[in-house]
Amino acid sequence: MILSKQAQNALIEWESHGPRINKASFKTKKEGISMNIIQCYAPTNDYNEDAKDQVYNRLHTIIE
Repeated sequence: MILSKQAQNALIEWESHGPRINKASFKTKKEGISMNIIQCYAPTNDYNEDAKDQVYNRLHTIIE
């Protein structure tokens, strides 16, 4: 993950959820409020349905 200096300073934590999904939490200017960013490299239509389902199921679990 490439971050600007400002984003690096605001980074609280980040988690890897496999080779395709990352989640990062950032401090905001408002006290007590943080922002979560989820980055996902979704498989293309060329992948088989099982592989796509695994990624989307994992993504759904992270969002909840």
